[in-house]
Amino acid sequence: MKSSRALLVLLLLCSPPASSQQLPSTPESGGIPVSPSAAEQPLVQDGSAKPIPGVARLAGTPGQQSVTRNQMLVSAKARSAVEKAARAIAHNDKPEAQRQLSRALGGYPKYAVALTLRGILELNEGRIGAATADLEEATHADPAYGLSCLVLASVYNDAGRSDDALVFLPRAIRLLPSSWQSHFEMARALNRKKDYPAALREVTEALRLTPGSVPPQIRAFVHYLRARILLQLTDSSGAKQEFEQTLKEDPNGEPGVRSRSLLKSFNH
Repeated sequence: MKSSRALLVLLLLCSPPASSQQLPSTPESGGIPVSPSAAEQPLVQDGSAKPIPGVARLAGTPGQQSVTRNQMLVSAKARSAVEKAARAIAHNDKPEAQRQLSRALGGYPKYAVALTLRGILELNEGRIGAATADLEEATHADPAYGLSCLVLASVYNDAGRSDDALVFLPRAIRLLPSSWQSHFEMARALNRKKDYPAALREVTEALRLTPGSVPPQIRAFVHYLRARILLQLTDSSGAKQEFEQTLKEDPNGEPGVRSRSLLKSFNH
C-alpha cells in the first residue's frame, strides 16, 4: 500500500507544471508561473474492495485550473519553494521537501497549494490525521483550489466518510472538469451510499476521461469498481467484461487477483 501511494505521489508531482498560467506582473509576484503540481489518486472501497492506494489514484495531472486569488497573494519566493518541494519529493528527498514547504508556509501559513502538498506528503508517510488537518485547512483557505477538494474527498472516502466526501466532490468536478479522479471518487462515494445508477454514470465518466498515460495498475482499479457497481445493478454480462478487463490491465495486482477469483463464479 505504501509503495503504491508513493508511486501515485510521484506520478502527480512529475507532471509538467501549468506553465501557461501566469500571474500578473506585480512587484511581489514578478509574473512567475504558478504550477500547482501535487496531488494523489483514489481506490475502490465497497466493503469487499479496497480503494486505490492513496497517491496512486492521482496518477496524471488531475486537470488544470486558473490561478486563484490565494495563489496570487503569496510571494514569488513562496511559489518557488513549493516547486522545489515538489521536485524534492519526485527525487524522494523528503527532508528537502519538508524544508521547502516550511519556508513557503512560514511566510504564508494559509497558502493552499503548500498545505495540499504537505498533506500529500503526510499521506505518503501514513500520517492520516495530520494530512486531513492540512487538507481541511487548505480547502478553507482557498475554496477555489480544486486539488485540495479532490484529495480531501479521497481521504474521506478511504475513511468511509462518504457524506463528507460528497460535500467537496461537486466542487472538485466543477473546478477540475477534465479530472478523471474527481469522477472516480464521486463513484466511490455514491457506491457506498448505494446509489448505484449514479455511481455507474460517474465511474463511466472517469473511464472516459482517463488518459492513456495512466498506468494499467491504476486503470485496473477503475474497471474493478465499475464491475462491482454493475454487479449491484444485476448486469452480470457487463460485470464479467469489466472483471476481464481488470485482469487484462493488471493480472497480479489486488483488483486483478480479486477479479480472477470472482470470474470463476461466472463459469459455474
